Amino acid sequence: MFGTHSNSIIEYNIPEGYATFTALAGLDKECVEHTEGATVKFHVFTVHPSGAEPKDSLKIDLDFQDIGLTGTCSVRDLWAKKDLGQFTDKASLYVKNHGSRLIRISNSE
Repeated sequence: MFGTHSNSIIEYNIPEGYATFTALAGLDKECVEHTEGATVKFHVFTVHPSGAEPKDSLKIDLDFQDIGLTGTCSVRDLWAKKDLGQFTDKASLYVKNHGSRLIRISNSE
């Protein structure tokens, strides 16, 4: 038995060898008797509903010309306090899912 609140996803791996899945879904007494009522939707998916699961990080390509810079530029990760190196015309960086990076790009010349 599983219990959850609104906007929830329950993921369950069916063991190998099983060909069918049966489930019973419903609302508890508190929800049914609530003065504003209740609306629910239950879905069962056999594969991830939005396609493949997201990768751990995403590659971001930075074209220096898009920000008005040309030639060789220095790239520094300001939060990590680390120089990432010299890049010509563009750089590619990885950002973790649900993450962010703060970088400074400046002309080396």
